[in-house]
Amino acid sequence: MTYEVVLDGQYDVTDTTADLTMEESIEEVSVRITANFLKVEGFPDLLGGEDVRISGPFFQSSVKSLLFKGVAWEVEDQKRGGKQVSLTAYDRTIYMAKSEDEYLFSSGGKASSRIKKYASDWGIPLGEIADTSVSLAKAVYRAQPIYRMIQQDLAETSDKGGELFIPRIDNDKLHLVEIGSNSEVWLLESTEEVTRSHSLENAVTKVKVLGKEEENKRTSVLATVTKDTGKYGTIQKVLQDSKVKTKSDAEKAGRKMLSGPEETVTVRTFDINVIRAGDQVRLDDRDLFVISVKRTLAPGGMMTLSLGDKDMIRRKYYGESI
Repeated sequence: MTYEVVLDGQYDVTDTTADLTMEESIEEVSVRITANFLKVEGFPDLLGGEDVRISGPFFQSSVKSLLFKGVAWEVEDQKRGGKQVSLTAYDRTIYMAKSEDEYLFSSGGKASSRIKKYASDWGIPLGEIADTSVSLAKAVYRAQPIYRMIQQDLAETSDKGGELFIPRIDNDKLHLVEIGSNSEVWLLESTEEVTRSHSLENAVTKVKVLGKEEENKRTSVLATVTKDTGKYGTIQKVLQDSKVKTKSDAEKAGRKMLSGPEETVTVRTFDINVIRAGDQVRLDDRDLFVISVKRTLAPGGMMTLSLGDKDMIRRKYYGESI
């Protein structure tokens, strides 16, 4: 499987490519490309901002397709024996990740409607935008990155009982897809390496929910909830939210924060270049979801997947405090 690399719309540098990797994660909106090239005669002088295109066949296909279209973001010339050029490129959602603005949204709108607004304002073509269904509260977003606003919209959707969604670029258009909605679920069998890790780093076994803060007064405790303190010890978090007013609401909010050890599964195997961040896969009779993927774009390329279950992803990446 050979990948074609074209820079600045006209320079085919495929034959000078020393290595080529692609990374994406549910934490970041943009796909990242890192590449190293041999700087031979005729290699373009790159200053950043140039168009970067990568084409090749999708897994189990012989048809060449556009796999990545983006912009050169960082360029570094090196002289180490021969001359080399290192390149970092992102798809065009990087502009939403790096740019700041302010937005005011009235209550009742949905995350899917808001993402259409963001994309329109930043000139990013839209693909399929899944209906997030959940009505959101009024939002006043002061100067902050656009993608931060998207994350907060999707976190509120999750917090109100909605599904988990991920924005991503496909065929040079911005899509919003539900996590795990891929029609083909890949069974990971021929793996070179599987690593399972368990950590209490993000565990919470006790939550104290506070009422409204009042000047010169000790804040009242609306509720205290616990789980597995005898097993894992007391790891306490304090929650204070002006929207939580009653004991029952406080207990509900506190229980959402309780969590045990965090399990992450890392799989290294041959590259299946149609697997994306947010996709569902199956490993050892378990349904898991791709948190991140890093792949080597080359004949016989490999990929490294970070996997987790949906509950862990919801807590860690779609928590209300995101």
